[in-house]
Amino acid sequence: MFASTERLGHASHAGNSNIFYTAQDTNSIIKVTCCIKLNGVLRDVTCHGYLSEAIGREAKLRVVEQTVIARPCKLYANEFEYFFCLDKNFPQRVRHGYMGIGKVLGVKRDLSHNIQALLLRFPAQGVVRRMRRDRRIDWNPEYSKTSGVMCIDHIPETKHDLKELVQNHYHLAALRSQIINLSAAGACVLLPDSSELKSLSADPGLMLYIIADEFSLLDATYVFLCKKVGVTSSDVVDTLKLRMQFTHELNLRNSDTSLNWVEISNSGSARLNSFIHNICSDDKEPILPDQF
Repeated sequence: MFASTERLGHASHAGNSNIFYTAQDTNSIIKVTCCIKLNGVLRDVTCHGYLSEAIGREAKLRVVEQTVIARPCKLYANEFEYFFCLDKNFPQRVRHGYMGIGKVLGVKRDLSHNIQALLLRFPAQGVVRRMRRDRRIDWNPEYSKTSGVMCIDHIPETKHDLKELVQNHYHLAALRSQIINLSAAGACVLLPDSSELKSLSADPGLMLYIIADEFSLLDATYVFLCKKVGVTSSDVVDTLKLRMQFTHELNLRNSDTSLNWVEISNSGSARLNSFIHNICSDDKEPILPDQF
């Protein structure tokens, strides 16, 4: 039904129509939820597949998996919602997710009435969201011997200063914070309610530490300086939910007594990323927008 098209090459920040050519070229998985007739009745159906025969904003979705949603239709007839990221092997500086609402132009079925392909018209303007670079996990206290987050008045300068800070914080049970979730780039935590945390202009000093259950203390210890990127209310009394980005990681391999902090704002922590993947080696990596 569609004529073949000449490939337009890779473009991670292309126009809305060009991104569909790129999705086709990279064989990226597309998720489409549409409202179409099944056995004479309108149903919402989620399909996963690959784009082909793209021309401008129109393309065919070769369906490899379909699921009928067991609920009343939330979409209008022949309307569809889509979401996709370009394949991870595609070279891109920042990974983005593409989503929007379009129109189903046609449905191709096999002899068993399963959906083989959808003919789609994508919108002229879609939504582009930055995706999380790193896996994020819900934190379990059993993942480490101890962990915590604290507000600090000044950055510790020596290993002795750091040891005192961590020990004092660990023994103050009433002030102990709780890690909610964690990635190599940042964390969401609970901290005692304070005006400084709630203030938009205040930039409190924050430090997160994790001591894992490993033979070598150097290999087991992770310490980060953090910056506040968002604050919301919490269900826990007298606490706030704080979203943080890691800005510096402590290099404990430094033989000096003074501490060596490595800037990681743009890269995240490779050590912590390995730690997270070791914990959750059997879990599937979710595709989530980078909202921290």
